[in-house]
Amino acid sequence: MKPTRQRILEILQHQTAATATNLAKSLSQTIPNIRHHLAILETEGWIKSLGQRPGKGRGRPSTLYGLQEAHHPHNLLELSNALLHAALEGRTTRQQTDFLRHLAIQLGGAIHPTGGNLSQRLYYAIRQLNELRYRARWEAHTDAPRVILAYCPYFTLLEEHPMLCQMDAYLLEHLLGQKVEQVTRLKGRNPEAAQCVFRVG
Repeated sequence: MKPTRQRILEILQHQTAATATNLAKSLSQTIPNIRHHLAILETEGWIKSLGQRPGKGRGRPSTLYGLQEAHHPHNLLELSNALLHAALEGRTTRQQTDFLRHLAIQLGGAIHPTGGNLSQRLYYAIRQLNELRYRARWEAHTDAPRVILAYCPYFTLLEEHPMLCQMDAYLLEHLLGQKVEQVTRLKGRNPEAAQCVFRVG
């Protein structure tokens, strides 16, 4: 995901709503540029229109944007922890590995590109990862590309289930059709305080 769109999401996480003008001022960018990024975020399902804010004087009303409703009160954390404990408890290391690989394939979808060059597969993988809310991007390096996950959708589960990082690796291998190696791991209590980085190949 483009850095500007990531910063827009960060602002909207701390504010109930914002207009393109508000965001343009916060990010020191032009309003048309911000509107372009907002349109993409809305199309991808990250944000939604919350209505109109009346304009000042005779000015046009401004559209208010906010994050999609993904944080309603629920018991999903406890359910997820219980399911993972039940699925992994008493299994051998090999059985746990097989389970995590199967889980990664379920998340990534059964169909993925096996042909094409690595760049094409990377673009496909990033699109799939962002549908799963990873805020992923990739960068070229002299030795091998890096896939960067700027957000962990399962961060609240990691303390009890650190093996989910390995599931992320299996997910990438499933999407890319080749091995990856995790070189940086998200740490701390903030899911956005660091990044998970995977070396491809």
